[in-house]
Amino acid sequence: MYDINNDHDSLISIRKNFNEYEIELTIKEDSCLNILIKNDLCCYENNFNENYLQQKFKLNESINNIYNKICYFIDKKEIQIEIFKTYLKLIFKNNNSYITLNIEISSKYLLEQINEINDKMKKKDILILVIIILFLLILFNIILFSSFIINNKNKINTIEEYNIKNINTRIETEKNKINDIIEKINLNDFNEKIDSILKKYDLLSYKFSKKNFTELKKITNGTEIYSLSHFSSGNIIKYLYCYSFQLLDKNLNNYQQLNYSPDDCMNGMYNNISFNYIDTYKNSLFATCYNDGRIIIWKFNSNNYTYLNNEFDYDPVMKVIFTSNGDLISCSSNGNIIIWYLNNNNNTKNFILYHNNVVNSILLIEDKNILISSGNGIIFWNFKNKQILMSDENIYNEWNNGLEKLDDDRIIVCNNYNYNSLIIYSISKLEKIKEIYIDYNCYSIKSFPNKGIFLVGGNKNEEYNIIHYNIYVYLIGDYELLNTIEKAHNNKITGFDELYNNNIISYSLDKYINVWSFE
Repeated sequence: MYDINNDHDSLISIRKNFNEYEIELTIKEDSCLNILIKNDLCCYENNFNENYLQQKFKLNESINNIYNKICYFIDKKEIQIEIFKTYLKLIFKNNNSYITLNIEISSKYLLEQINEINDKMKKKDILILVIIILFLLILFNIILFSSFIINNKNKINTIEEYNIKNINTRIETEKNKINDIIEKINLNDFNEKIDSILKKYDLLSYKFSKKNFTELKKITNGTEIYSLSHFSSGNIIKYLYCYSFQLLDKNLNNYQQLNYSPDDCMNGMYNNISFNYIDTYKNSLFATCYNDGRIIIWKFNSNNYTYLNNEFDYDPVMKVIFTSNGDLISCSSNGNIIIWYLNNNNNTKNFILYHNNVVNSILLIEDKNILISSGNGIIFWNFKNKQILMSDENIYNEWNNGLEKLDDDRIIVCNNYNYNSLIIYSISKLEKIKEIYIDYNCYSIKSFPNKGIFLVGGNKNEEYNIIHYNIYVYLIGDYELLNTIEKAHNNKITGFDELYNNNIISYSLDKYINVWSFE
């Protein structure tokens, strides 16, 4: 047991140092644990009740025992601190799992710091005012003296030369004094203080202005939605089953149902074959891929669509994407990444890259000549010479929408390897720059740079093993979890997209497309 300090409102209290932080743990009389974390710059504080901590640590023990367990973690350095915009996160490692507690910034402490800096600024304002007055007085004396010289030329001619030099020396001495005073005022430090104050005010205002998602409507046609894609016109094509697709207009109204029956469909070859992904090219082509290794390329016209190519990879094809010139890239569970050169006088050729094992998703960044594949590990390829630039084997991304570009230099990937996390890689540095530990399984990611957010579709086991399928809203800038939309769907969320009117849609294996407004 640890030493205890008693006062009028707490039973147990202790202070511990961890790196540059001081951590104070206090058990209050209402059986709540108060955690106070501070350093020279900021202070964070939260209260946690006994039931919440028991659920987090999966312990049916008293608040005193949980308190001692946290103290043990701190002493053994089995904690990690991550700083976010409005809070910090305490991460405890416990039997190969991670327990997280969010500690919010202390507004009271922040305001005290701001007031202290404001007082210092006021004192500096007074000093600057004194300097300006002193300079004006000296300037006024110089003007008077110059006027005296002009009006008394004849008398001045009789003044010895050394007296004139003496006057100039005095003027230079006064100037040097002023310059010395100004140099002592560190303008860079002054500007940094101002920026710091503005940022802290921004934090306070930001904390109370978090934006929310509002569900506008639900749409269903009675089939599970694995994938959908946009044409350049804005119309959306949605896969239904073997030889049937649904075309939706910009408002998600059922615009047209397309039916086609190639011979192998008619002969029942597709009856038990599942569909994985659909991608569109401009306003006429789209491609689909299936678990039997089949890739079909279709040509769409105003009234129907035509069955063009029928390619095979012989193992389940997980995803297909078009390049900007109309070629196609596919990835499959056997580790193959195949580039189908469709735009070569209709003479289809291919080039095969070999991922180390299962590959579930691919992402092409053409302006940087980089192709990224993820599944059992993640690999960055030089798309021009087909050479490996970087490989990281310690991840497993198990869904075809679990890989996404955040901005010009960052990509993010779902990681379901041993424990769940989101991993951010730098494209220019070819290295991992951030790993965000999460307490849910993630399957789909979509970035919306115009809104400054990215969305993650995940599921979480709640009390009594009830699974909730939630949407998690993150800021792109610092990866802060902005909002959680609980029970957004009733099955796996397979993807997201944006409509022409800036609304966002999510789609799922629960057979629904949900429309959301982000305010």
